[in-house]
Amino acid sequence: MCGRYSMFSSAEKIHTRFNIDDIPQDTVSGDSTSIKPRYNITPMQNVLAITAEKPRRLQSMQWGLLPSWAKDKSMSAKMFNARAETILEKPSFRTAFAQRRCLVLANGFYEWEKKTGQPYYVSLSSGECFAMAGLWETWQDPTTKESMRSCTVITTEPNSMIAPYHHRMAVILQQKDEDIWLYHTILQDRLLTLLRPYPAEELQIAPVSKLVGNIHHDSPDLIHPIDLTQARSSSEHSVLDDLQLF
Repeated sequence: MCGRYSMFSSAEKIHTRFNIDDIPQDTVSGDSTSIKPRYNITPMQNVLAITAEKPRRLQSMQWGLLPSWAKDKSMSAKMFNARAETILEKPSFRTAFAQRRCLVLANGFYEWEKKTGQPYYVSLSSGECFAMAGLWETWQDPTTKESMRSCTVITTEPNSMIAPYHHRMAVILQQKDEDIWLYHTILQDRLLTLLRPYPAEELQIAPVSKLVGNIHHDSPDLIHPIDLTQARSSSEHSVLDDLQLF
């Protein structure tokens, strides 16, 4: 699955890479035109996405899909990922897949090795920003009548690089396929072919600090590779120090 990721490219780079017409004020940092860098984005937080709507612009959405028919916000907490294999079967995703697809922008994402709990950071070998395939919805609060937008990130089988660490990975779209994902409206089968593992040779993966497990920790050090041998040695020393207290 994809449960944590980073987004720290500058507004200028995003504008150029994704051909953005406008960057709304609610997506930038303070009163400036810079986008606040984020290194530990978690479900239920707002994320940056692009839809098929014109003008082509960045939009801020809650990460955790909330279908229009939902009675309250509670179900969105479990809807931050959608499996590509069952996307046409699930009522929560079926309509959005047909009508409301989006690009969720990222610089990389984290996966945890199940056996050890060691986190790894996955990014493009080029270091560039990329788009994850997403779906979005608009939900209206039945009490306040206020509307909110939310999204989910689609996952698929892992490629050979990710497989040793996790049984799922986020769908990273090839740049040439991004507009097809957004605007293609005829053949669902054509869209489904885009929901495939990203080529392993175009990605890089590295172990990173377990501090990423703390949702309150958000800094550039989270994406810096660590030496696993040294980290394990430090961990063992820490345990021994604790034992000496008794």
